[in-house]
Amino acid sequence: MVFKLQKVSDYGTSNYIVARTSVQISELLRPIQLEKEKDEKICELFFMKIQPRLIRCYEISNKISGDLEKIDADLKENGIKTQSAGRVVEVPHVMQLTEDVETYLYNAKSVLRDLAVLFEIFFNKKFDHSRYSDILKWAKEYFEKDHPITKFIEANQPWLKDIVQRRNAVEHPGGYSGHLHIKNIEFVEDKENSHFAPPTWHLNENPPTPIHNDIQVILRNILEFSEILFVLILQTIESPFPLKFYEIPEKEREEKAPVRFGVTIDLNNFKIKKNET
Repeated sequence: MVFKLQKVSDYGTSNYIVARTSVQISELLRPIQLEKEKDEKICELFFMKIQPRLIRCYEISNKISGDLEKIDADLKENGIKTQSAGRVVEVPHVMQLTEDVETYLYNAKSVLRDLAVLFEIFFNKKFDHSRYSDILKWAKEYFEKDHPITKFIEANQPWLKDIVQRRNAVEHPGGYSGHLHIKNIEFVEDKENSHFAPPTWHLNENPPTPIHNDIQVILRNILEFSEILFVLILQTIESPFPLKFYEIPEKEREEKAPVRFGVTIDLNNFKIKKNET
């Protein structure tokens, strides 16, 4: 199969997201020898749908972190700015924070929905949503509860559910998922150490957590979930020769295309059939 690269963003394969949703997918598929139609659907899914959404999350995460770094640098150089003889504090602000967070969640949830198409491609089971609790229920019946795919989906349920709930709370405030509260930078007045607290968010009455840290973790989780699920699915496909999937240590990944997973012939289980005469 020839993998067609079409420019869909300003990032090349040296970007880890691009590499792991294009080059990596192509390389993992090559020895599997699926039907051409399935190959094309899988590549289109990862490269044309999942990759642009992850890149958008990546851009938003970088923007928010970058804004906070600039604000922090300014505070270190100039200190806390005040007006009216110190009675009014100028509180810095991350521009378009709420809009960016909502866009981030839209894309994150959409990746999970798009990823569910893999079950239709490989197992003829269609899911047109991102509720992995339903997918888990199906997996327990289709693969049984101790299958690696079932166990993997079950282990990731908490954060998968959290993303969907946060996005649903944005789409339907006060509905089944409740409210998502987003707070920009706040001034914390303290006699000993007055300071600015970074932007936080929380779902309903849950404790607030820093947005910039959380969205970095979510992005990493979604990318890793996507590729590991794909590898686990490929391992269910019969191959004309035994294959071994392996992970490349981060320090050993190529700079021009830092893929994480590879596949090779499993020589330990490779047997040559003798001709019978």
